[in-house]
Formats: sequence, C-alpha cells, structure tokens
Amino acid sequence: MNNDFNNKLKEYSDQNGKSLYEISCDKKTLVVFLRHSGCIFCRETLDEISQMSMRGELHGFNLVLVHMSYDPDAKRLFEKYGLGYVSRISDRDQMLYKSFGLKRGNMVQLFGPKNWIRAMSAMFSGNFQGKVEGDGFQMPGIFVLDKGEIIKSFVHKSASDKPDYDKLISCDI
Repeated sequence: MNNDFNNKLKEYSDQNGKSLYEISCDKKTLVVFLRHSGCIFCRETLDEISQMSMRGELHGFNLVLVHMSYDPDAKRLFEKYGLGYVSRISDRDQMLYKSFGLKRGNMVQLFGPKNWIRAMSAMFSGNFQGKVEGDGFQMPGIFVLDKGEIIKSFVHKSASDKPDYDKLISCDI
C-alpha cells in the first residue's frame, strides 16, 4: 500500500485512542464502513454483525465500525445493537472512506428499484429509516486488514448490496 494509505491508518483512532493500524497489527480486523446512521441498510448491517458476533463467528478478528456521526450518537446506536464495546472511528470528513476507495453513490446506486425491494425486506426484519447523520450519498464497504494491508474487500455497488460475510472472514487468500 502507499504511504498516504498507511498514514491514514495511523492517523485515525478508535474511541480508546488506538489507531486503525495498531488494531490491524494485533490480529486480522474486519473494518465496516457504514452509510449514514439513519440508513435502513446501515442498521441491517449492524444487526447482522451483532448476530455474527453473538454466534462467535468473528472470533479471531478485531471489529472496527467506521461511521460519519458524532461519536456519542454512534455509541448510542451501536449499543442498541449490542455493539457498544466495538472499536468505532468517527470519520465525519470521509477522508478514511476515500482512502479505502469508497465513493459517493449516484441516484441509481442509492434509490434504484433494487434498493426499494431490499428496503422492504430490511424493514420486515425490524430495521427502519432513521435520521440522516453524515453524507446520505456515501457508499459503504467492508475490508479485512492484516498488519495494515487490505487482504479482502467488499465494495458495495448499490446501497442495498449484501456482502458474503463468511467469504470475507474465511481469509483463504
């Protein structure tokens, strides 16, 4: 990776002051870049990750949630999903998102028919739209870091894409 990327990993720290680089050097790290906190799919992601964590599927991984909210607001939301203990990084200026190559979505990526259908499914699972905090056009993504290097990634093509978490955390590279 380039020096700018490594510098960003060292620059951004979680609520405990530990840099993303340090976290990824401890053990493999699942870094989840969320859309805005009111997004149905953001909430669905939090629910899925919470369930995976409770089932022990993330054993052996650090988990970092990157968001665009003020930290106290994010903490409340994450606690609602049983993830209050998880490392979280506030990236209100979206510079870390950009360092990982995550872009802002277009109208089809955010509001296309596929998203409406998936939104209905997410709502039936109990995930509802909330207040937009952050950039409503920011696209999400999920990365596995190991010692500061991206070893796997899932970059959403639409806001409603669902990653194959099993494939991501299998780390058979």
